[in-house]
This record gives sequence, C-alpha cells and structure tokens, in this order.
Amino acid sequence: MTYFSKPQTCGASVMVAVMGSSAVALLIGVSAATAGSKMYPMDDPEIIEVPGPIQPEPSAPQRYDWNGYYAGVSLGYAFLGDDEVGFRGDNIQGNRIIGDLQASGPMLGIHAGRNWHRHDDNIVVGVEGSIAYARISDDISSGGNSASVDVDMSASVRGRVGYAMDRNLIYVSGGLAAGSIDYAADSAEGDSLEDSDTRVGYTLGVGVETAINTDWTVRGEYAYTNYRGKDLTGTNNLTTRATPDHHSVSVGLNRRF
Repeated sequence: MTYFSKPQTCGASVMVAVMGSSAVALLIGVSAATAGSKMYPMDDPEIIEVPGPIQPEPSAPQRYDWNGYYAGVSLGYAFLGDDEVGFRGDNIQGNRIIGDLQASGPMLGIHAGRNWHRHDDNIVVGVEGSIAYARISDDISSGGNSASVDVDMSASVRGRVGYAMDRNLIYVSGGLAAGSIDYAADSAEGDSLEDSDTRVGYTLGVGVETAINTDWTVRGEYAYTNYRGKDLTGTNNLTTRATPDHHSVSVGLNRRF
C-alpha cells in the first residue's frame, strides 16, 4: 500500500495571519490620526483682477504744415487795363485825348517759392518768384489817331503773409513786377511813335490756397499789376505817357518739397 503525505500549510497560514494583522493595525492608526485632527472646509479662492494694458489717450489730430519749398504752374486772365492815351506834338494843338487802352488777355506761368510756418499763431510768411507768358493787349482808334499796347511776358518777386487754418491758407502778397511791353501810336497828322521796353512796377494780390495732400496744393488768386508811367516821344515830338496796368485772376497747382 502506498501512502501520500499531506502538504504542509502551516508557514503560509502564519504569513497570512501576520499580513492581516498588519493591515488592521494600519487602518486603526489612520483612523486614530484622523479622529485626532480637525477638518476645515476650503475657503472660496480670492479673485484678483489684473488690470489690462493702459490705453493711451487719443492725441489731437496733427495740423497741416505749410513750411517748405514749392513750385508750380498757373493759368490766368488779365482784364480791366486802364491807360488813357493823349497826344501832344508840334503838329497838335493842346492835348488830344484818344481814349483808354483796356488791355486784357490770357497768361500762362510758372512759379517757385518758400514758406515759413509759425505754428504757435498759424502765421505763414513766404517769398515767391514767377514768370508768365502773356497776350495782354488792346488797341484803339479815333478820328485817324490810333494806339496799341501788348504785354507779352511778365515776372514778379513777391512776399506773402497768410493765416493757416489747417489745410487752408488765406494770404496777401505784394512786390516788384516787370513786363515786356510793346507800345505804338499814330496821329491823324501822320506822326508816329513806337517803344519796346521792359518796365518795372509793382503788384498786389490776395489768394486762397488749399492742400490736397502732403505734397500737392491748389490755389486761386487775384492781383493788380501796375507798370508805372513812361513818357514816349516819336516824330515831330509826338508825345504820350504810357501807363499800362491790369487786374488778373488765376488758378495754380503747386508741388511741395
């Protein structure tokens, strides 16, 4: 008969018992520690507001600066010339009045200048030079007497003083003017005179200029120009005093630099 021995389980049972006892002891310790301490509820978290970026205050819009150099072109028309023509001479008794030369005609010019802008009081001062090709003329005749005048070129150097209202400039101007003038006259007695000369006088004006953008401006202007009087003498001492002048209006386009 064969006998089988029963497996030995005593060591395993002892290990299980020891582990069970340790787990119970650990639970008892944790419970005791918990029972000996107070549990506090968690406070609501404090909300801290973080300021955003500081926005700069809007600055005042920058006003237009008229300071600097410029050059441009202009187109205009002269009118209402007033030059009374009277003859004296060896063959003429007294002073013979022929009439008035009222010169008028178109002008096409170029100009260039410089502005200085005082921003504290918006005063703009400047200087400008110009030259224009013109056909400013007139002729008259009466009782066999005749006279004519023709201004075919003019130039000026002017000062300007104005007040700036942002992109708009109101100004007055004045200075020297010169013109290339042809003058001719004939009397009923057959005497004549002719004169071609560059005459120097003065010009006064007023205008408004408006900025289209930083680089370009447009303007409108009125001016009065007087080339001063000059005594002219021809054959048989035929004499007259030429006093050519005219009013004018013009528009211009300027490029600023």
